[in-house]
This record gives sequence, C-alpha cells and structure tokens, in this order.
Amino acid sequence: MNRFFFATKLGFTKSHVWVKIDTSSLVGKLGITFHGQKLLGDIQALNLPSIGDSFENNQQLGQLESQNNIFKLYSPMGMKVKGINQEIFEDYTIINQNSDSVWILEFLAKD
Repeated sequence: MNRFFFATKLGFTKSHVWVKIDTSSLVGKLGITFHGQKLLGDIQALNLPSIGDSFENNQQLGQLESQNNIFKLYSPMGMKVKGINQEIFEDYTIINQNSDSVWILEFLAKD
C-alpha cells in the first residue's frame, strides 16, 4: 500500500485568514478568505508590515480597507515576514476577485 506525505498544509483562522505552510521549511503564505473578502467589500487600501518584521501569535500585522470597513489582519502564529505580494498594491481587484488564491504576505514561522 502506498502512503502519501503532504509537506504543505492549508489552514484557516476564525478571523477569515487562510494560511498555507511548507512543514519542512516552515515558509508560508497567508491571505484573506473568500468569506472575509465578501464581509469587507472591495479593497481600496492596504497597510502591511515590512519585510523583516516579526510578530507573535495573534498580534495585528496589518489591515485591509474598503469604503466602509476595516479588516484587521492578525498573525496566526509567531512569524517573521519574508515577502509582500507587490502585485496586490498595483491592482487591489486581484484580491477582490480571487481572495482564496492570492497571497498577501510570505513568512517564516517561528518556533
């Protein structure tokens, strides 16, 4: 019988954030879920951390803004920011249209 091991895990938080993490390297990406984006509405502004910033579990790391709402992003675990998806700053509509697949930031999980 064949056994499979999946090195990438996908999870969701209660605050409508999805997290995809490679369990061997502890490098992950996070984004907003479809449901979270629908609650927020069309995104018009982003306030995100800088590369190199570190966060503890459940610490606010940024926010997304629509005309009538603010969606606060919280870290789902201890992490250090490795990258920011620059495409979302050029065109917010990619999050509005594909929130479940468009990542916002890349991180290294902390032990």
